[in-house]
Formats: sequence, structure tokens, C-alpha cells
Amino acid sequence: MFVHLPVAPEGDRLAYAHNTVAAVREARPARVVFSTSGGIVSTDGDSSRGDSAENAVSVLVAGLADSAVSHTVIEPRFYLENLLLPHALAGVREEGVLRYPLPSGLRASWASHPDIADAATALLERTDVTGVVSPSGSTRRSAERTWPRRSAPGSDEQ
Repeated sequence: MFVHLPVAPEGDRLAYAHNTVAAVREARPARVVFSTSGGIVSTDGDSSRGDSAENAVSVLVAGLADSAVSHTVIEPRFYLENLLLPHALAGVREEGVLRYPLPSGLRASWASHPDIADAATALLERTDVTGVVSPSGSTRRSAERTWPRRSAPGSDEQ
């Protein structure tokens, strides 16, 4: 089972998270893979990072852990496709400068939607990989070994 929370008001997302956990507990699927889609996994409520133990992502992660169902959580931070949004493209087109609203000094790891889809597909079968994995490997357990790297079109690399 693959889980992705929709972009919606946080109250709605919390309801979706609670409903998903209830469904997992009742249905007991063989495996669950959940992508935070840029959300931060937090159980400590570190408000300085903008997270809360009562956000939908953290509720879903904690619920999956408590369900005793085999699961993995993919924690991508930033999507390459975001660079195609109007606020990012305007500076490139008008000034030749890529502007993206990240705090100065923040180390960022970018993943594409196809990369995360490949990871989710692999993780549905890789029951030996559990907990929270990050494409960057910078925090938590790295999932780099879990899915193949994409190479440039026409490249011989794999």
C-alpha cells in the first residue's frame, strides 16, 4: 500500500492521517510505504523548525509505527519540479538567476517525482528497509541503496 497525503488544510490532513492509520490497523496490509512529500517527520514538536508532533505527517508516521505493520517512510525534502514554478522561473528568464526561497546556509537535497516513485516501488518489496529513509542520506537512514540512480538521457550510466 502506498500513502501520499494530499495538499490540503492541515486540519483535513490530520483527519486523513488518522483515517489512514485506522484503515491500516483494520486491513493489515503486507507493507505500507508513505512519502512525506517534503513534510518533516517529527515526534519532538521542535517548533523552531516549524514542525509539531501534532502535524499530519508525524501522526501518520507514529500510527504506522504503532500498527506493527511492515512500513517505510520516504522523507524527500525538495522536488526538482518546484524549480519550474513561476516564482523560480521568473528570475531565470528575466535575469538569468535562479532564486528559490531557502534559508541561507541550508543544505538541500533535491529529488524528482520519478525518483520518489522508483523508491516507493522498490520499498514496497524491500521489507528489510524500515523506518524513515531520506534520499539525501543527510539525516536518518539513507535509501540510496534502495533504488537505482537515474542517468541523463543518452548516457551509458546506470
